[in-house]
Amino acid sequence: MEELWAYRERLLGRHAEQVAAFRSVLGAFPARRLSEPAPDGGWSAHQLAVHVRDVEIQAYIPRVHRLLAKANPLLADFDAEAFMAEHYDPGEPVSRIAEDVDRARQALRAELPVDRAQAWSRTGRHPALGVRSVQTWVERAVGHFDEHLLQLEARLRAAR
Repeated sequence: MEELWAYRERLLGRHAEQVAAFRSVLGAFPARRLSEPAPDGGWSAHQLAVHVRDVEIQAYIPRVHRLLAKANPLLADFDAEAFMAEHYDPGEPVSRIAEDVDRARQALRAELPVDRAQAWSRTGRHPALGVRSVQTWVERAVGHFDEHLLQLEARLRAAR
């Protein structure tokens, strides 16, 4: 059990560290380059940042909160592209986007002590992914964040 708690502690540590890296990379971007589409025609760095925030706040964090509050709940699906199409504001400051992520992630970590095994093991059913635990959603959030953080870092290197 000690190894599992140590793993969860590292996972939550990464969960916190990612926000500082997110702030750093977004703050280092030349403002005029934030809105440029990706070379492959994909989302701009600004859109990637908004996507990261929206998936955190609209999908991952609410799922964990729902799992902590209810026994075996049905978890909502989230269409990130549809949400982006409806809510995207190209003028939103990246500092606000990073602050939103930081605030939401801090609140989640405050509710999820590393040593409350029963909380981490709570499960619910996602319509597409099936039964998933709190731990699974935290792992997915960290993995998703890292994926896009790497993309943002690559874009920053190319923008300089």
